[in-house]
Amino acid sequence: MELRDLIALIKRRWGTVLLCPIVGLLIAAGLLWFTPTTYTATSSAYVRVNVDPAAGTTTAYSDAAVLADRKVKTFVPVFTSANVTQKVIAELGDELELDTTPERLAEDIEATNVPDSLTINVTVRADTRERATRIADAVVTHASQEILVLEGETSPANLVLMSSAEISEVTKTPSPVRYLGVGLLGGLLAGLTGTFAMSVLDTRLRSTGDISRAVEAPALGALPARVSSQRQALDRIRAEVFYTGGPQAARTIMVTSAVEDIDVWTAAEGLARSSAHAGQPTVLIDARLHAPSAPGQAGLSEVLAGRASMKEAATRTQTPGLLLVGTGRAARDPASLLASPRMGELLEAVAKNHYVVLAAPALHPRTEARSLAPLMDRVVILAQFKQTTAQQLRRAVTAVEQQSAAQCGVVLCDTPSSALSRFRYSEPDEA
Repeated sequence: MELRDLIALIKRRWGTVLLCPIVGLLIAAGLLWFTPTTYTATSSAYVRVNVDPAAGTTTAYSDAAVLADRKVKTFVPVFTSANVTQKVIAELGDELELDTTPERLAEDIEATNVPDSLTINVTVRADTRERATRIADAVVTHASQEILVLEGETSPANLVLMSSAEISEVTKTPSPVRYLGVGLLGGLLAGLTGTFAMSVLDTRLRSTGDISRAVEAPALGALPARVSSQRQALDRIRAEVFYTGGPQAARTIMVTSAVEDIDVWTAAEGLARSSAHAGQPTVLIDARLHAPSAPGQAGLSEVLAGRASMKEAATRTQTPGLLLVGTGRAARDPASLLASPRMGELLEAVAKNHYVVLAAPALHPRTEARSLAPLMDRVVILAQFKQTTAQQLRRAVTAVEQQSAAQCGVVLCDTPSSALSRFRYSEPDEA
């Protein structure tokens, strides 16, 4: 997927892309609200071994270092012992309103020896900043006293406070910035992932860019659903259909659709009117013989059956330069009638002096349009906005290419005309 495709995808699904980060923020805010706040403070203790100044030899100091390294590991469990936590509660219980037991307090204390050092870090978790810092320092103080009792007053090894929790950084969890940031980014990622998944699963055509990505046939343009916006679009499509794709202007144009339930007649009539308005004498032929539009009048059925001439079937319209040939009466076998040699002869004769726009049935599931395609200079396939899928369009284009050498193009019908819709469904190079 190229960058322009990603931009078009985000514009198209902007609601999902915008909603998911908002939902992520709300979820993060909810978790932040219901998660208890915890403060973590750390104080540091140092294991010191006293050396008699009178014996201040190199050997004495070396023995002291070995002793300290051995003692530091044995001192670690003392910090979370019941004797120490009991004394901390006795000292700070009333002042800090500590409603806990020595065992529960020990669960909130973690003592670790910094590797390759004589330092022991004491980390305390509490529900307030003051409790965390006061308890951390009190643990070191009472652990030092407890060690003195355990080792004896004559022991050269003792524990001193190296760094107070009061001057160390106190961390707060959960972090609002972190929670909201994760919620925002997680929501954005979910939105983009969902948008990409929907684009893979939902292959309905929404823009001319979708047409270009689905088939090699050119996208001729989009026909808005709003009638007042169709005139300019039809003029552009007419120029594309009649004057591009070959060394000479096309004389015979067939308008069909990828699937049924697409208003082929309105598009064909609009294209024919645009041709007539441009000063080109045009004949509009309704070849949808399976659904007669004016069975009481002579039309294409009668001309192909030899019961009427083209002059008798053609009627003038309110648009100067535009003649209309309806379907006529219902035919027993419209497919055979349209595939007869008479149809090719008729088109050849009319195209000598007129441009021909022919409204044909859908390419699928009917077969009439496939038999008519070889007789045409151009074939226009209509796709319905947010209805026709890429697979259906590919099947229709393949059906035309297998039957005819005529160049076919695709028009996307009933596209919305609002500014928001134009922003959502326009390609990056069209915006």
